Amino acid sequence: MSRRLILLTCAVLSVALSIPANAQDWKGRGRAQGVVKDEAGEPLVGAMIRLYTGLGESGPEPFPTEANGRWGYLGLKLGFWTVEITAEGKDISTGTFQVQSQRIETLKTTLYTAEVTAVVDEAALAAKDALGRGNDLLAEGQYAEARIEFNAALEGLDPQYHGMILMEIARTYSLAGDTEGTINALEALLEQEPENESALKLVSDMLVAEGRMEEAKPYIALLPEGSTLDPDALANIGIDLFNANDFEKAIEQFDLLLDDQPDYAMGYYYRGRSHLTQLHNVEAMTDFSRFLELAPESDQAGEVTEMLEYLESQE
Repeated sequence: MSRRLILLTCAVLSVALSIPANAQDWKGRGRAQGVVKDEAGEPLVGAMIRLYTGLGESGPEPFPTEANGRWGYLGLKLGFWTVEITAEGKDISTGTFQVQSQRIETLKTTLYTAEVTAVVDEAALAAKDALGRGNDLLAEGQYAEARIEFNAALEGLDPQYHGMILMEIARTYSLAGDTEGTINALEALLEQEPENESALKLVSDMLVAEGRMEEAKPYIALLPEGSTLDPDALANIGIDLFNANDFEKAIEQFDLLLDDQPDYAMGYYYRGRSHLTQLHNVEAMTDFSRFLELAPESDQAGEVTEMLEYLESQE
């Protein structure tokens, strides 16, 4: 972000990021942490941390950095998040990060002294008003009307802020249950910001969940190393193939899932059963053994134990 900000633009951003979540579906077992310093490398105490989920829903209540400039929060769902960091007299800093189950990275942020020029920008003022109306309509559940206002706001904002508004447009479709509209909005965002990690992850997960793997592959290829897809979305495709007796394609789907999520127990269960139908006994035994290692107390454990014992007796 540029170190020289227009005052009205700052106000516009504040409005765009102030939408409260209707439900606390951001909660989980993940953790995020970071440290905030000024340009001299000194810890910034009392900088405010605001966390938003991938589609812009508010997370926990804003909280300040501690005496050493550090912050942390335990209780976030896994996936991509956006952090906004503000401090008096400093530029706003925003960034995207991923909450993962096995790795916690410390986000390092430097806040620079703001050089604010108070400019009466009519376009920015109109955009601020449009965003305010859009937020109100969104809170009322009038998603199509909110989308009109958000699109109007785009005309008055510098392109560097379009991604944020396009994410809100995607959210209007998502909350309305319009999957195709959400995907189209995220793809429009990625045309302007091809490396936007939140949008890449969201559109990849949604396309995978729809079974549109060929469309998802170009976006998956752009995800940063260490990013993971939604395992439930991948598993559902494989389960549908399994239930349709298309066992070879089911195996291919569970291969993809387990390459990405090697500890996803049910993937081994369904892949093992798929192998079993194809008389791939060795592969089935390997998958069933791995399933029991990961989920020994699951509802399927007894069934898998019996199948494994039968296969072993055939050796």
